[in-house]
Amino acid sequence: MGSSKLLTALRDALKGHQEEVPDGWKTVQQLADEWQFSVSHTSRLITMGVRKGLIEVKRFRIINGNRGVFPVQHYRQIQ
Repeated sequence: MGSSKLLTALRDALKGHQEEVPDGWKTVQQLADEWQFSVSHTSRLITMGVRKGLIEVKRFRIINGNRGVFPVQHYRQIQ
């Protein structure tokens, strides 16, 4: 299969496919709402937590506003 055919097949397979986000994973927006901080402040805290090894990050394909299904970073505390 040529690379352009592979790309087309991948796009067709992923188009509109939303992943199930496991319990415990949250977006920056969800954490900002929960902690009652701004998104920018929450992002800084999360970045520091990732650097310190307290938080892990993973992308999940979810519905993201007008963009449709799109990969969005989610975070959770490392046990």
